[in-house]
Amino acid sequence: AGLRRARDGHSRVEQPRAWESSCVYRLRSRRGVFYLKAVAARCDWEPRLSRWLAHRFPRLIAPVVAVGGGGRWLLTREAKGPSLRHSRQLRRWEQAAFEYGRMQRAVVGHTPALRWLGCPHRGTQWALREMRGLFRDRRLLAAGGRERLSVGEIARLRTLAPVLRARGRALAGCAVPLTLDHADFWAGNMIASR
Repeated sequence: AGLRRARDGHSRVEQPRAWESSCVYRLRSRRGVFYLKAVAARCDWEPRLSRWLAHRFPRLIAPVVAVGGGGRWLLTREAKGPSLRHSRQLRRWEQAAFEYGRMQRAVVGHTPALRWLGCPHRGTQWALREMRGLFRDRRLLAAGGRERLSVGEIARLRTLAPVLRARGRALAGCAVPLTLDHADFWAGNMIASR
């Protein structure tokens, strides 16, 4: 990760993460530690959503200082505490799952606001439509580097298509409400604050 000292000798900028969809910078200064996340155009809803969530769940989301760059970057204060990824205490993992579930339940019914923020809408009907193309696309099914599906596994998956579609329709009939799904929900993105 790159490192640069500011002219006053008291500020540092580090780049702890870089992916195809975003990159994160850690800013250490006299005023504290901040994180700047810049996102790809296809993820430009994420900074607005983070600000919306931080306002509603201040105990669970890092404090947002600013959103800018046409919605393409987000500046937050550091959330204090160790990464959940390094915790071996089961109760911390259980608490993280419980809090995430509670947050998901709290945003049920806020679909219009989430859509206004730009969040992609991915309900059961969307999954059923996308499934058709997925099962026909041999190249896509064979993607994945060393973990790619074998020819036999692809053939077996295709035989399951009618069963998966039927189960998807049954799930759609259950009227499970839409809620927020964190597509990057992993222990490195969580702080074990208590």
